[in-house]
Amino acid sequence: MTPMRICLVKMSSMGDVIHALPVVTDILRARPDAHVHWIVEESFADLPVLHPGVAGLSIVALRRWRRQWRDPAVRGQLGAARRALQAWSFDRIIDLQGLLKSAWVGRWSWRQAGGLHLALRARTAGQPDLSRAARGRHVRARDRAAA
Repeated sequence: MTPMRICLVKMSSMGDVIHALPVVTDILRARPDAHVHWIVEESFADLPVLHPGVAGLSIVALRRWRRQWRDPAVRGQLGAARRALQAWSFDRIIDLQGLLKSAWVGRWSWRQAGGLHLALRARTAGQPDLSRAARGRHVRARDRAAA
């Protein structure tokens, strides 16, 4: 059996990243063979690796890039981050952030031939464009545990 490759998208803030760590435990309890990868903002990159079940980490710098998006170097870094995420082949992408920015980053990780992107419905998240940014299944907040 091939291990399930699961990507968690929880990029910020510090408390939110810390409170999302038990999700890794839950995933590994349900699927001990899972390979859990985490996408996080650069200033919080030290947090997900505190959990021994996090097998991979991708770091993005959306906060920094947002301030300097016209800079060619920043555009190059953004493109490189996107290509690096697209190189992974995840079976599931779980957006724990529930924001437009996390839906777009999760979308970068999703491949046409690959996984299922689980994100909040726009009405639940309160961001109208969220459903268009995320691909795959959109779940209500109360359905998240079942997904």
